[in-house]
Amino acid sequence: MSTRFISILILKALLTTAVYAGDMQLVLELQKIEDDEVVDRLSLYSSQVDPNVRSVTDRFRLEHNGNPVKAPLSLLERLNHERRSYSYDNFTKGIRHETRKELCMMAGPAIGDLLYVRYLTYRDHLIVKSEMRPVLSEAGNCLFAEVIAPEDQRSGIAAMKALASFQVMREFVSP
Repeated sequence: MSTRFISILILKALLTTAVYAGDMQLVLELQKIEDDEVVDRLSLYSSQVDPNVRSVTDRFRLEHNGNPVKAPLSLLERLNHERRSYSYDNFTKGIRHETRKELCMMAGPAIGDLLYVRYLTYRDHLIVKSEMRPVLSEAGNCLFAEVIAPEDQRSGIAAMKALASFQVMREFVSP
């Protein structure tokens, strides 16, 4: 097989797994979960999937539950660039996914936040796989049992900064 044909196949696979908003792809998303149901969603779309590449032509769009939201461009650029720290195994050393085993005597719904990122797999300096994956969770109460975090501490801190930024933005855009 020619390298051009293989490149076309890889590109086609990437395009079929991506979530689009116009000509942009979803790269970062915060989901508020109540009893296994997404009740709130804040999504960052970018014209550039690779966080290692920056250009003056990069464009971003922030959406809250599918509706466009105005946000400072500098904030969106920073969130996009910093996702490189937790968007592939070279930095994260993998994503830990566990279920909390503590007994919780609380009543009501399980509430928590999940941060998703466009997780990239590189081979020979090219992106060969791209998928949205949860990289960080934060429990809103003891009933929320999912514990998700990067294995690497620096990646975990970078993901926590994004989660906190998204949580603050969500407060400003929620009715």
